Amino acid sequence: METERIITVGIDVRLIGKGRTGDEVVFFQLVRELIRRRDTGIRYVLFTDETIDDRLAALRLRLEALGREDIEIVALSGRNRFWWNGIALPWRLFQFPVDVFHTQYILPLLVPRAMKIVTHVHDISFRVHPEWIGLVDRLFLSLFIPRTFSRSDRIIVPSRFTRDEVMREYGIAEDRIVIVENAAAEEWSVPVPAEEIERVASRYGLTPGRYFISSGTMQPRKNIPFLIAAFREANRARPIGLQLVLTGNPEGHHVDTSAQVEDKDIVYPGYVSDSELRALVAGAGAYIFPSLYEGFGIPIEEAIAVRVPVFASDIPVFREVGGERISYFNPTMLASLAETLYTFSIDILSGKREKKPFSGSESRYSWKKSAEKLALVYRSLTDSRP
Repeated sequence: METERIITVGIDVRLIGKGRTGDEVVFFQLVRELIRRRDTGIRYVLFTDETIDDRLAALRLRLEALGREDIEIVALSGRNRFWWNGIALPWRLFQFPVDVFHTQYILPLLVPRAMKIVTHVHDISFRVHPEWIGLVDRLFLSLFIPRTFSRSDRIIVPSRFTRDEVMREYGIAEDRIVIVENAAAEEWSVPVPAEEIERVASRYGLTPGRYFISSGTMQPRKNIPFLIAAFREANRARPIGLQLVLTGNPEGHHVDTSAQVEDKDIVYPGYVSDSELRALVAGAGAYIFPSLYEGFGIPIEEAIAVRVPVFASDIPVFREVGGERISYFNPTMLASLAETLYTFSIDILSGKREKKPFSGSESRYSWKKSAEKLALVYRSLTDSRP
């Protein structure tokens, strides 16, 4: 009886634990689900730049990898991304090769020729709107992204929209791109107790049901200044009696400083834990998603999961992900969004808006299904090997 060949898949998991919201969520959820699958024919090597023992133990615990001999976590000292991609990781990959290496955006400077490469791309806003990022990052990405795509055996994207963008901007053949959709974490399908919503809301001086919320990084593409202006416009002539909550790291990468203003009705909790974010979203009157450009839109799925109405920018990817389940607005027309916020707030305060009964089945996507797709990609790249 022929024994099943075990393949080794290396994954760059440096993002996990960095407070990077969207892209960190994607890698954490996918890696955790891959580990949960317990594929007898796949061994995973997870590369991180975290070298402190307690944090490495916490990482293993979060990923549910305790006691798993088929999961190896390799800590490599990473002074910066240049050292990591140019020295630390290439050295390790040549010393101890893996069959498949899964990275995000940028491939290490050197990798073994026989190694299969899977590159994860969340979006290509840096290519379509280079004005939204700094000059150094713009040059870095323009130099290394084409090289990475050229070497990649498969490119993973979260949506048809991002697939089409990559094909158009970089000339990549469709058969080299695989759509692995994002999703809301399984925790979002569990009802948040009313007392937990009340506790978290009160911590930030909020009243459940009496605020709008938007989450994520405060980068220019998130269009947060537009949302702030629309909220203030709605609140100026006719006070709406609601607050606006903007979560996210105020000191993150490429932060738009104009997204932070002094206003008693605008609350900035900063980067919050997953459990607090669920409570804050579940307690909101509505979720507002004003982005100008996205690769998917995980917050849409999260808000839908906790039965909170969603108002999102009318952009192609949100139509693809949200469909008829959410409402849309033009992300460049201030008066239109201001009127929407005002009208919706009146409905909330008058009791016309009531949440649907919780069913936990509203989401179209799941990380479990996406991890299954990803595992199939790994296997397909190694099936022809002896």
